[in-house]
Amino acid sequence: MSTIYDLVEEHVSTRAPGWLVLDLSESMQCALRAARFYAAYGPIKSIQPDGNEPIKTILAIAPTTCLTVGEWGLIMPLFVLYLELENALRLEASRANGLEPYGRDSTTIAGDITIAEAEMPTRAFRKALRILGYNGGSELPPLRYFSSLAPGGLYPLLPADGA
Repeated sequence: MSTIYDLVEEHVSTRAPGWLVLDLSESMQCALRAARFYAAYGPIKSIQPDGNEPIKTILAIAPTTCLTVGEWGLIMPLFVLYLELENALRLEASRANGLEPYGRDSTTIAGDITIAEAEMPTRAFRKALRILGYNGGSELPPLRYFSSLAPGGLYPLLPADGA
């Protein structure tokens, strides 16, 4: 597992001084914002080892918090969007000095953030697989169901016998 600080430092070092005009501390704020948003819907293993205990305070997520590859895989797209938004706002503000901004505008990025935030509950939700069965006869083999926040709740995956 890597700390949020290490992941952000690696990300920033590969993008600056190209398109990124934010420094490491501003980029870290974007990462913490994304990680804290994720924590509302999914567990962070270094803070919640069993995944059942809620995080007592959002401030428990700090630059020294360790993330698994899977957690970073869910957090990173939102982090990149937050980073891109802050970068775009900075560039758009430079118009007053006669500079022409490059990249996407902040309105477009804000729309993408809204979509990513709306999808986060479904992406981050994890629940153990439960096997439900039918006890009478062989007409209906037991099915594995996955519990989801999506409409409908339970979705059959595979018959338990693999058929």
